[in-house]
Amino acid sequence: PDRPTFFLLYLNEYTFETQNEENAAGFISTIQLCIKHPNINVVLVHEQDVLKGGCDYDLFDQDGPQELINPPYNLFKQVPIKLYSAPEYRNVSLRLLLHKIRG
Repeated sequence: PDRPTFFLLYLNEYTFETQNEENAAGFISTIQLCIKHPNINVVLVHEQDVLKGGCDYDLFDQDGPQELINPPYNLFKQVPIKLYSAPEYRNVSLRLLLHKIRG
């Protein structure tokens, strides 16, 4: 039987930062392919801990790659699973992620 496939996109202030335009284009292209693929579920995980690059989610909708912000992808319209820094909250976040993947 076919099992669902997931593409987990970990979002922090460094997610789309790169020194190389070719690498950035390849990364964006991979995300676009995953979004379009009927058997791949894209799951957004948003880091909240500033020590781990956590930032405001609106930053992605404002400054993220336009190819992913605009239709047909609208990537950042999806509600992400937030990863908090406090261990008890982080554990809840990870359980939510597991629940989303397991169904």
